[in-house]
Amino acid sequence: MLHNKWLFNQQLLSHGFEAPKSFLITTKKDLEKIPFPNSYILKPCYSRAAYRVMKVDSLQSLTNMQIDPSDPWIAQEWIEGKKFCTYGIAVNGELKAHSVYPVQYAIKESSCLNFEAIKEPRILHWIQEFVKKEKFTGNIAFDFIENSEGKLYAIECNPRGTSGIHLFKKEDRIHTAFLNQNKTLIQPKIGNTKQIAFGMLMYGWKTKHLGTNFFSFCKTLLKTPDCVFSWKDIKPFLFQPLLFCIYIY
Repeated sequence: MLHNKWLFNQQLLSHGFEAPKSFLITTKKDLEKIPFPNSYILKPCYSRAAYRVMKVDSLQSLTNMQIDPSDPWIAQEWIEGKKFCTYGIAVNGELKAHSVYPVQYAIKESSCLNFEAIKEPRILHWIQEFVKKEKFTGNIAFDFIENSEGKLYAIECNPRGTSGIHLFKKEDRIHTAFLNQNKTLIQPKIGNTKQIAFGMLMYGWKTKHLGTNFFSFCKTLLKTPDCVFSWKDIKPFLFQPLLFCIYIY
């Protein structure tokens, strides 16, 4: 239910959280329910890493779109604002570990390529309330947008391991969260950074929304540690370009 973007959206409403206005698309006729000319994001209910995501602002732009009822889509109102991603571990409705990082350099301005641990109390409180209401146990991650008025919206949920785990270090002892052994919330040190270096080289420099120059990009690329690089075992690092071929379409 949490992985399905439509069901997650409806669950947010049932719990009393703010949620983007959304429409379930199971047939081509359902596209007519979208109140254009406002902009909407269309994405499969089951998808990840911005795969097949499109921004649309008219019904005419969807003339050739094919809808398979077994692979439903969600149309979600376009919200402009700051983007954040999180990763956490919960046990019996209690958040045991938590990291949050802003979306900076990314594939299609969605799938993050660099990560920096920051402090966002409102997001932390939101997640604590959500996992409590769900009595959730397991990996739990969210994508958020904060609009110009300061309203916080959870766009989607990823009930699995995500890149936010890279921000924890050995001394954080994150394994104790999985085993429910820690009494206080485990969080990475503010300012901890990591990156997917090959992803940055292939796609990060294309990020448009930051308004940063090429010098800033190069500075981030050169000073940020890679997620998987290790002189003890260099092969995983060298094979990364093959993994990113999926985004070439």
